[in-house]
Amino acid sequence: MPKATGRAERLKKEALGYSERTVNEAFGQVAQFEKLLPEYQAAPEVTRNRLYLDTMEEVYSNTSKVLIDSESSGNLLYLPIDKLAGQESGSTKRSTRSTSAYDQIELEPETPITPSQSQTRPTTTRQGRN
Repeated sequence: MPKATGRAERLKKEALGYSERTVNEAFGQVAQFEKLLPEYQAAPEVTRNRLYLDTMEEVYSNTSKVLIDSESSGNLLYLPIDKLAGQESGSTKRSTRSTSAYDQIELEPETPITPSQSQTRPTTTRQGRN
């Protein structure tokens, strides 16, 4: 019985924490909207473009791939090659250092299969109904 009571209390606290977190996130979104609304009413096109660019910056900030749309405009595009190269070398360093249990397993050398060793299918055919 004490286990059930303890579990029930824990579940209640988790639910209360989730509820508070959800309500606080909603209040934050409302505050952000109320701050943005006058700016949008003053200049809708500029605000829309800024929101789009901010969103794209947030989305693409965690990727190492660079997408270029060369057909849309002839603008000069700056690519931070040094940062991209630094990220790639950092990830390869991490991958070389990490070892798993599979890396320590020694495999038997592969022996090629000769045609005489391979299984052959019988050449008998089956006739259908007449």
